[in-house]
Amino acid sequence: MTGYDFPFGIAEVADQLPLKKRKPGPDSYYYDCPFCGKPSKLNLNYVKNVWRCNYCGESGGMLELYARMYGITTSDAFYELNELLSCDIKTGKTAPREVFRASPPPPKPADSKKEGIPQSPRADAKVIHHTYSVMLDMLHLSDRHLAHLTSPKRGLSQEQITQLQYKSTPLPFLCRSLTERLIKRGCTVQGVPGFYLDSAGKWTLNISKRTAGILIPARSLDGLICGMQILLDIPIREKDAPPDKTGAKYIWLSSASRPMGTTSQSPVHFAGPPANTIYITEGLLKGDIAHLLADRTFLSVAGANNLGGIERLIPILAATGTTQLIEAFDMDKYSNQYVRKGADRLFQLAGKHNLKFGRLKWNPNYKGVDDWLIARRSLPPRQGENVVMLNRTLEYHFRIYQLDLSQVVPFAFQDITALHKAGYAQPPAAMYQLVWDSTYTAPSGISPEHLLDRIHAMYRSSLPSGYLGRAVAPSDIIELYGKAYRHYYYCNKGGFSPVTFSPFLCRSIQARRPAA
Repeated sequence: MTGYDFPFGIAEVADQLPLKKRKPGPDSYYYDCPFCGKPSKLNLNYVKNVWRCNYCGESGGMLELYARMYGITTSDAFYELNELLSCDIKTGKTAPREVFRASPPPPKPADSKKEGIPQSPRADAKVIHHTYSVMLDMLHLSDRHLAHLTSPKRGLSQEQITQLQYKSTPLPFLCRSLTERLIKRGCTVQGVPGFYLDSAGKWTLNISKRTAGILIPARSLDGLICGMQILLDIPIREKDAPPDKTGAKYIWLSSASRPMGTTSQSPVHFAGPPANTIYITEGLLKGDIAHLLADRTFLSVAGANNLGGIERLIPILAATGTTQLIEAFDMDKYSNQYVRKGADRLFQLAGKHNLKFGRLKWNPNYKGVDDWLIARRSLPPRQGENVVMLNRTLEYHFRIYQLDLSQVVPFAFQDITALHKAGYAQPPAAMYQLVWDSTYTAPSGISPEHLLDRIHAMYRSSLPSGYLGRAVAPSDIIELYGKAYRHYYYCNKGGFSPVTFSPFLCRSIQARRPAA
């Protein structure tokens, strides 16, 4: 499958979500935002099939909306919606849903995520581990998949592959017989993600030709298999996607939206034992490879913004002796706003639970930490590069300059365009006074834009004790400085503009205060 038109739109997606509809707009409708809780702020555009909250700024496509609300990947969201709406992916048409009848009727589940389609409650963790373990023992790894995993791209040995229990997905027509064999061996399949009851009332596994690939077990903190991710043979690529977008390469083994099925819940994967320092990256395979090559404990999430599982785990990690988290997301965190946002969120979570935080950086010619570690085995190390290369939190020095309003200033509290209209090419330093000189703790490697946004947010409402200036506003100047640099930024209504500034012409606000 190389591409397709979606057989549904965002209006149909919204109907499957617990959203409160409020009022219509041109080609759109307003809902209460499920992310910030503000009423009538979430706009769903029925023409462009996109959404955005006008209060918190969250936005995306229709698959992302569904995925975010249910904590799954967009790939899983695509398949769940097709099943839920009875869509034929090949023809792009919808058909009446087949009436589910089983004999004898299955027991009523304790909960059901999708109305009208009975779902099984998730089985006990030990039950899931046992069923998956026996299933993996029954499966094999194809020569094609073995060649891929042992290739220079992945760099795994056959012994490591055996240890990790990677296997090929079964052929679709063998899924029912495989499930029957599991049941005969005493395994429970109800409540195990991936298994469901088909139209004949028989338990089977949710594998098809389009979901064929390599099964990668996800393990919990105690080493039990808690889920399965599939490295797809053929990535799922949307029609008209940019040429550099290869499509989704991974999906979770899930049976959500299937009769008596169970969602995967996108679990966090532990590669390695509990440790004082834990590294966090994207993707199960990446975490496994990085753990084997660096001999460090890695936690893998489905995506840089899929941090719900991490947030729930952090108190447990802290209780088991973890004192530091190291972010090891792909190097596009410096260019991709979504990855960068996830990295910043991880920093906030670490601080919330009093854990030290660091950032792993490497040669940017290698996107993922696994790519870099594999390359280091065959290439001489670059000067100053080593396996740990931690960029811990740093104290960034900054100063705030504000206009002296004892005189009339035509561009006061205005964007830089007003400064230029007033006849100034650069901010006139003689009109400013130094109001604050301090430090801000943030991850090493944070971009100036993000650092400025954080400083702006901190000094916009709740001002620290001893601060002598006003809340930061347009026309203010923020200086970022260190031993070898000084950079100045003009505050606008929607960001900052780099400027030239001469601070020696300013006076400190303290010097203007009368002596006590």
